[in-house]
Amino acid sequence: MTQRHWPIGVLIVLAFAVLGCGLAPDKPITSPHAVVVVKPQEGGGVSYLFAANKYLGKVYRVNLDTLAIDEITVGRKPENIAASPDGYLVAVANNADKSITVIRAATLAKKTVVTGRRPSDIGFSPDGNWLGVANSENETVSLIDAHSGKLWNNIWVGGGPAALAFDPTSRFMAVACYDEDAVKIVSVQEKKVVTAWSNSQVINRPQAVIFSNGAIRGETLLFVGCHEDPYVENGGSYAESIAVLHLSPTWADDPEEYTPQMQIIRAGPNPRGFLWNHAGDKLLAINHVFEDWDSNYNVDTLSLIDVSGAIAEEQRFVTGHNPVAAALAPEEDVVAVANKGGASITIVDLTDNSSFDVSTIARPFAVAFTPSGHKVIVVHDSALMPLSVVDLASGSSRVVYDSLSMNDWIE
Repeated sequence: MTQRHWPIGVLIVLAFAVLGCGLAPDKPITSPHAVVVVKPQEGGGVSYLFAANKYLGKVYRVNLDTLAIDEITVGRKPENIAASPDGYLVAVANNADKSITVIRAATLAKKTVVTGRRPSDIGFSPDGNWLGVANSENETVSLIDAHSGKLWNNIWVGGGPAALAFDPTSRFMAVACYDEDAVKIVSVQEKKVVTAWSNSQVINRPQAVIFSNGAIRGETLLFVGCHEDPYVENGGSYAESIAVLHLSPTWADDPEEYTPQMQIIRAGPNPRGFLWNHAGDKLLAINHVFEDWDSNYNVDTLSLIDVSGAIAEEQRFVTGHNPVAAALAPEEDVVAVANKGGASITIVDLTDNSSFDVSTIARPFAVAFTPSGHKVIVVHDSALMPLSVVDLASGSSRVVYDSLSMNDWIE
């Protein structure tokens, strides 16, 4: 790789994935948190990767220094994972069990919390005090005290909640309501929906949401990934896929009366998840194109969006078939993309915009880097062979864990 230029951040590498690729195009496909990497203070400086095996109802904890693996049994069909900002807690949504499991990262002590039906997207508030869960089947979001595990309320939001995100102050939660072409704003203090922002010309089938931290531009931005992009008749292509809601520093004082300025970013179509760099001035969006869409977009892509100036797509990278996850290396010069449909990962060098593919042993649905940035842990959509590791220097891939024999394959 070439000389690294992006800033060095703290070692909390987030990966996002989008599961359920067999669904029809009229359904949201979004899962922002499939894998997390944490470095809990009580863990003695060890960095851990947490990933779920939805087939066996287990969560794997991988020591990223030694690649030693522990497993913990959770609920049925665990798919989406989130970590508290301090790395102390990891939460997993048990999609078939109407519950989440909250795990202490260092000790693997766990607690189960009942939620609404089919918990899908899950996330911690920036202050670490709250857990939000989008329950896709009964149109609610659960608000949970992250420390005690107390469920405060299942809040009705309507409209097919597909994704959620807390604002930088932890006072509000944005929920993408796919069936209503709207973003609902939930007050954490009042535990209810206080306003809805909609504009069908801009927010069209929202399926992914993420806030900026507000430090770069002096305003908070809410990015909304739209499944059905406005079709540009003159250009003949799906082109404008990300809605950006500009929120002034005082928007949270009276959200019920506030109307944000909205714009659309011309980027890769059908963004299904977002990922920030640590500085908060670059946003990655992973884009999956359905086969029946316009032939101008017959490849899957990764968009790099610049937020520091005029908000726009800076670069678009071609990935393998059906990209479902992405992760940044610790020094943020390299991106790994999991291509579930192509049984490969794409490695993108952000310093020179080059890329190459590495074949994997099974279909990958999540990725994360080791602390050195020289290897990528790949989580496969497989019951019996969930984990492998890719060495970036050689491009080789090998199994590190086999669920059938419970053997550790580390050399």
